[in-house]
Amino acid sequence: MISVNLLSAESILNRRRSRRIRHWVATVITTVVISAIPIGFDLFKTARAAAVENDLKPMATEITSAKARLDTLNSQYQQISTQIARADALRTKRKWASFLIALSQQIPEDIWLTSLETTAKATTQTARTEEQETGPKLITLDGPTGLSITGYSLSHDSLYEFMENLKNAGFLKNVELTRSSREPVQGSIAVRFTLLCDWQ
Repeated sequence: MISVNLLSAESILNRRRSRRIRHWVATVITTVVISAIPIGFDLFKTARAAAVENDLKPMATEITSAKARLDTLNSQYQQISTQIARADALRTKRKWASFLIALSQQIPEDIWLTSLETTAKATTQTARTEEQETGPKLITLDGPTGLSITGYSLSHDSLYEFMENLKNAGFLKNVELTRSSREPVQGSIAVRFTLLCDWQ
């Protein structure tokens, strides 16, 4: 079979040129589209980041305000804890009426007392605060932690009996004789003593 091309050489050339132009245009368009994809993605990321940043600005303001409120609450909590610790310390005040009655029951007949004096020492109270990074807050208070008892005894045996009675009474501990001397009292010789005790 013999095919005969009736088109002129110029028509054939124009068709070939037209196909080449279409191929070139398609290639250029494809290249442009492929090159534009990263640019579009970067623009999308930039726009998204800007939107997220705008959303975070109110949150940052709220966080700053919340931190300020938290600092205020922590300061108030520490003040309340200090007040509670001081109130706890005040609740430990002695009931002197009942104490003196109990004390009088421990005194032998040949002993008489001349003075009772509380001794003030610095004591450390632990405020009831929550465990934080710094731990419970420690508060130093000055309060009576001991008792000084001064008096006279007609004999050392009675004095030692008195000291033993105080140790066994349950309201004092660490009863120590800090001073003892013989002195004339109303035509007789008595032992002047000073006892230092700690509250139970």
